[in-house]
Amino acid sequence: GVFFPDYRPVLDDATAARLGLHDAHDALVLVIVTVGPDISAAYGNLFAPVVVNTRTGAAEQVVLSGQDLPLRAPLVAAAAGR
Repeated sequence: GVFFPDYRPVLDDATAARLGLHDAHDALVLVIVTVGPDISAAYGNLFAPVVVNTRTGAAEQVVLSGQDLPLRAPLVAAAAGR
């Protein structure tokens, strides 16, 4: 939420069922960050987050289909937009 406050990925029904997610409040969405030699070369993968069911601990990296989300969203640009 700090770097990408408007990030609201939508899971398909099959993924939600596989993770046992019946309530959106039980989902924790984690963005994988690749860090380069300095912060200007750090990117978040918004296209394939890790989704955790906080109630059961089930987790999976999910490739989001049908959403125009970047594989490499720069953290510096995201921080500047806050």
